Formats: sequence, C-alpha cells, structure tokens
Amino acid sequence: MAVSAPIWKDTYYQVSSANSPYEYSIEMKTGRQIVVNGTTQDEVATIFNGKAWVRPGDAYLKINVNKVAQDYLYSDLPDLRTISVTTNYTHNYAYRQFYLVSSAGVTAETYNFLLDWSYENTGVTTNRSLSYPINGHGAPNMIFMSTVFNSSQKVVTTLRLTPGTGYDRTHCGTHALYYLNRYGGWDCFLIEGNVTKSDNYTKYNISKPFDNNTLDFQKATYHNEIAERYQMYTGWLTDAQSAILAKHLLSTNMAYLHDLTTGNIQPVLIVDNKATYKTFRNQGKKMVNYSITVEASQTKHNLA
Repeated sequence: MAVSAPIWKDTYYQVSSANSPYEYSIEMKTGRQIVVNGTTQDEVATIFNGKAWVRPGDAYLKINVNKVAQDYLYSDLPDLRTISVTTNYTHNYAYRQFYLVSSAGVTAETYNFLLDWSYENTGVTTNRSLSYPINGHGAPNMIFMSTVFNSSQKVVTTLRLTPGTGYDRTHCGTHALYYLNRYGGWDCFLIEGNVTKSDNYTKYNISKPFDNNTLDFQKATYHNEIAERYQMYTGWLTDAQSAILAKHLLSTNMAYLHDLTTGNIQPVLIVDNKATYKTFRNQGKKMVNYSITVEASQTKHNLA
C-alpha cells in the first residue's frame, strides 16, 4: 500500500542496517503517457540516484523521501485574463506519485505527496477542500476561486466570475489578490481599503567627458529599472479572519493583483517580511486590519 503524506512532513524509507550502504533511486510519474510495445502507460522518470549509510549505532538507515520530492510539486493557474466562463483547471503537479527503487530495480515503496505546507496534520484525503478564504467578501469583476482534492486524486481549481459557496460580491474595493495558500489551494481576497501605487527606481549611471562651457552631461542615467509597488489596506477583520490572513496570505509565494477598475492582472510578490497575528485583545481592544505591500514581479525598464 502506498504511503500518502503532505509534502511538509518528513517521510522516511527505512531499511535494516545490514544493507548499508544502500543504493537506490527515486522515480516519479511525469504526468505524461507513452506507448510501450503497443500499450499506453504512465511515463516514469528517474529524478534522483543515491547511496545511503546507516548512522553509527542505529538498527535502520533512513532515507528522507519528501526532501527529494518537494522540488517537483507546484501549482499554477491559467492566464487569468482569458477567464470568461466558469473554468475547472487541474493542477497536474500538485499531487504526484514517486517510487523508491532498489539497485536491483525493485520498487521498495510508493509515495503520494500533496502540495501542502501547512504543517498541520490534515492528512491526504480526497474530496477535501484545499481553499481557506479569509472572509468571503467579493466585488463585481472579481474572479472567485475554490480548490478541491477530488475523488479522482486530482487537485482542481474552479474559477468563477460569479460567487460560489461562501462568497458574495456585495462589497466595495478597487483591487483583489489571488494567492496560493499553505494547504495548496487557491483563494481570493478583496482589498477593501485604500491602495497606493509607487515606483521604486534603480538607476545606472555613467560618467563621460564634458565641456563646462556647454550644457553637456557629465553624469548620465543610461538605464532605469522600475519596480511597481502597491501599499494596500484591508477592511476590518475578526480574530479568526486575521489568523487566516497572517498564515496563508502574507506567507504566500504566488500571488496575482487584479485591478478591478481597469481589469489589469499581474503577478506580484508580497514584500512584507513579517506577519503579526493580530487580535482584538492584543491590539488594545481595537478592531483589526492590515497593511500589505506587494511588488510587481515583472520589472519595467526605461532606456530612453
């Protein structure tokens, strides 16, 4: 029976110390299918070859399989600018099967890993929602997202232009964030406070000969890198909503910013390097909101 685990959890293959050193490889289903001798089958590729030694005094040597597998799990989205109808998008690389194979070519163990960095013992069970929305607030022109790990062992995100279960679009805001949470699901969050845009410049200068009787430049900027930043303020949040935002939104490595007025969508990085778990009590019995700063992932340039 295969071992199933979230990718954050250390998952070991153990073999008796008598087998030390133990030569092995780790193989993975690529997600593609190939035809071998007229039969269609899943393509499997070797992603790691290694040799393990037992630690002195231990009865077993242990191989940490998830540390190899973690580099091969990820989640993406289709081009959000093309979404015009309800769309189901399958994340083929958010749940993958791996095999630990002995030097004799025998599969010693099979592993199924789910892209889950929550550090919670949620288990890898199908028909489970991977989304964890902060407050369900929405506004016109937003894309609403929900991700499930379904009975076919597929991670699927549904993208809607109208609210699904747990959302409404009766609120006001000019921008929305779409982000990958730590369970491996996609969520959306409406920014209900002010949004201020700024440009950060990185300038590259040269110095050249000049005639001080003229208007010649001695120093001149030949290249200006422009990084767009947005400082955004959330609406008021409950303690529970604050905890979700701090854990799942501020820590995300993948986010998109949607300008609901212009329709522009762009990939962004959340540059805040600290998350405070605010509560009504620890904020001096004051209502809770957050300031979030994001930077456009794509740098612009001025070489004029």
